[in-house]
Amino acid sequence: MEQETNQFLGEEPIGKLMQKYAISCIISLLVGVLYNMIRKYGALDPVFGQEQYAQIPMAVVGIVMKFFQIVISIVVGMAAGCIPVVGFNMEAGKKDRIKELFTKLLIAEATVGFALLLQVFFGLDGVLYSMPLSDILTFIIAIILIIKTYKQLGGENHA
Repeated sequence: MEQETNQFLGEEPIGKLMQKYAISCIISLLVGVLYNMIRKYGALDPVFGQEQYAQIPMAVVGIVMKFFQIVISIVVGMAAGCIPVVGFNMEAGKKDRIKELFTKLLIAEATVGFALLLQVFFGLDGVLYSMPLSDILTFIIAIILIIKTYKQLGGENHA
């Protein structure tokens, strides 16, 4: 039997390989710089420079980063879910369906972005408003999809 070899790195020049891995290193370094800046400039603040409040700025950054990680995961998940559908439709030559899917994806991602902008317009109350608003939007979208699916299923004749 012939043994398969795994050439993950291939035979590219070392410069190109280093470029592929440099991006993750740069991002890690930037996060470290951010934490160091928070520690340094947070200590200069009259309130957060006090010993009993020194950890608050770092905790806030941790919460914000986790929040945006959730948002980015939602958007990436929507985009990744569209990849097989786009592939099937490209192979079938149905470019109109791809345009329709792309439009719906942009609308869905704009809705996510709109929910995030509520805090800009309404402050902390905007964060509280975004929760029931996202529930209402999810309910409306689910109802629309369920009705559309029932109509499609009702129009099919099975023998």
